[in-house]
Amino acid sequence: MVRKVVSGIAIALLTVSMLSLAFASNEYPYTTMMPVVTIETDSPAPNTMIVNVTIYHLADLYYPTDDEWSPGEELGPYASGSAARYNYSLGNLFAFDIAFSWNTARLTYVSHVATVGDAHSDGVLHSPVFTGEDTVNATAGTYDVAYTSQYGAGWFNCPNDWRTFFNMTFTDSESGDTGLSLDALDLTVDIVGQPSWVQPIIPYRTELVHDVAARDIAPNKLNVGEDRPFRLNTTVQNQGEFDETIGTITLYANDTVIGTRSATAVTSRNLRGVVIVGDTTGLAKGNYELKAVASTVSGETDTADNTYIHDTMILITLAGDLDGDHDVDIFDIVKMAGAYGTSEGDPKYDAYADIDDDGDVDIFDIVAAAGNYGESW
Repeated sequence: MVRKVVSGIAIALLTVSMLSLAFASNEYPYTTMMPVVTIETDSPAPNTMIVNVTIYHLADLYYPTDDEWSPGEELGPYASGSAARYNYSLGNLFAFDIAFSWNTARLTYVSHVATVGDAHSDGVLHSPVFTGEDTVNATAGTYDVAYTSQYGAGWFNCPNDWRTFFNMTFTDSESGDTGLSLDALDLTVDIVGQPSWVQPIIPYRTELVHDVAARDIAPNKLNVGEDRPFRLNTTVQNQGEFDETIGTITLYANDTVIGTRSATAVTSRNLRGVVIVGDTTGLAKGNYELKAVASTVSGETDTADNTYIHDTMILITLAGDLDGDHDVDIFDIVKMAGAYGTSEGDPKYDAYADIDDDGDVDIFDIVAAAGNYGESW
């Protein structure tokens, strides 16, 4: 919880009950979307560095869970009713306590501003506020800052997704590691007048991430005529806080590239499905593993999930082998006849009978199947 300096102030000052808080039962299932506190740097001039410690996505939401949260952990499974022993705030900031440090061999402290209270257009908390601590030790390279709102101040949430706790200006020798570090961080809601099962703490993460993933492959058929095309709907996910453009999505049959998609834009925290044509030209008949690989984006470190392997093989077989039994026989022809004249959207359309994968079953498909009638392998 918040270090004693903030807790003591809050207990002493907040003796009058705050405005009533309507607890929402909103499900907030994506724990990676909990508030994020990050260190951001800028170099507006040579040998100058400005550092901002900023919070993102602080919203008025509550997350009931049966698990007690500790800093650095994700929230436990969402719970409701009597199962929810803890109800953590994901917003309504009322106090914070931060310990920050840097490498003095590289950075020399110049000045800082704690952007707290309504006097700062980009600051956190609402006035009136009380300073618990605001101490820089330039020799040691540390900054301890703790503030709490006082009675009468409203809850703080981020009206435009982000706000800055403080910024610091340094002279930068540009030699060695900056050593920028959040050594301690506590975010707290009002601790007065709340039921004992409501934990007066805001879960958080301490980084913004660039992270994309390949999530699924859905081929429109699993038996494909040799040297014939088929279509795959590949789903990619942006798991980070930034909108991204994935350079390429590459589809493989075993280790052979059978299709690519370039410049796929995916907004933050969203999924996108893209259709890619698979080209089987030159593949020998047999079973193949399908794999989708999303290229990494700038700043991405978690790349293991950029590769997705489909759990079902595809079969490259004779054109017209609709049932995948390694021959073209009367059973395949009957299926072709049943789908003849149909197109995508028709109830009787059969993608397996659409041998050239052009969206309909026509005479060209019949001719392709008839040419292999009686053949097997």
